[in-house]
Amino acid sequence: MAEAIKNKSVFEQLQLTLDYLGIDNDILAVNQKNPIEQLIVSFPIDDNENSEGNIGIEMMFIDELDKLAVGEQVEEVEIISMLQFFVNLGIKPTDENIAEMTALILRFNSFLPIGSFGLSEQNDIFFRYTLALKDRNVDSSLFIELLDMINFYIRILGHKIVDFANKKLTFQNALQNGIKELSGALE
Repeated sequence: MAEAIKNKSVFEQLQLTLDYLGIDNDILAVNQKNPIEQLIVSFPIDDNENSEGNIGIEMMFIDELDKLAVGEQVEEVEIISMLQFFVNLGIKPTDENIAEMTALILRFNSFLPIGSFGLSEQNDIFFRYTLALKDRNVDSSLFIELLDMINFYIRILGHKIVDFANKKLTFQNALQNGIKELSGALE
């Protein structure tokens, strides 16, 4: 049994833990459209069982991107792998609110011990965290803890960013409510 687990990819091994915990997940295998194996984990957008939508956390080893770009294995003294956790919030700021959106993102980032919200070149708003690992050894307890933290940040601060983008909250209300909810949850 232990040998069978060792022959699985890192994501297949983590998938066993996720399945055991009842956390929705899927592995995107390598193919022509997807040159890098990815693991996607889904959490409900809130605690309401009837809520629609999920938070999708996409994970991939971004050092694989370098190998694809270079086209060969670069010799390294010590192998360090970079596991990226990525959440696309599915919104873009408008021309009218991009300055305030950027300010809100920067302010929220100042409260985060890991990861950050950001804007892509296409102005998609995202959350990203990158974990450096030696030899791709991912401790399943740490992995689950990171997923919980990221889910927590998205549920509290990500919601405020989305609500501001959708004009449900003003800049000041999004900022104050985000900070208040974050503080209250940590007490």
